[in-house]
Amino acid sequence: MSAHAVQLPADLDAFVRAQVEAGAYASADEVILAGVRRFKAQAEDEAWRRERFFEAVRVGLDQIERGEVVEVADIRAFLDEIEAEVEAGFADPVA
Repeated sequence: MSAHAVQLPADLDAFVRAQVEAGAYASADEVILAGVRRFKAQAEDEAWRRERFFEAVRVGLDQIERGEVVEVADIRAFLDEIEAEVEAGFADPVA
C-alpha cells in the first residue's frame, strides 16, 4: 500500500478526529480509507447507472429507426394512463 500525504480543511480534520475520538475508527487513516472506499463505491454505482441509461437510449433509438413509435398528442393523458396501468398492477387481487 502506498502512502499519501493529505492536508484536510479544518472542518474535515475536526470530523476525522471526532470519528476517532468517538471510537468509530481506530485512526485517522481508517476514517480516510473508509471515505475513499465509499467514494469508490458511489463512483462505480454512478458509472453502472450511466451505462444502463445509455443502453436504454440505444434501445429507444433503435426502436425509432424501426418505426416502433407511439405518437402522443396529450402528454398528461398519456402519463395518467401509464400511471393507472402501474397502479392497477399493484392493486390487491383479493380486494
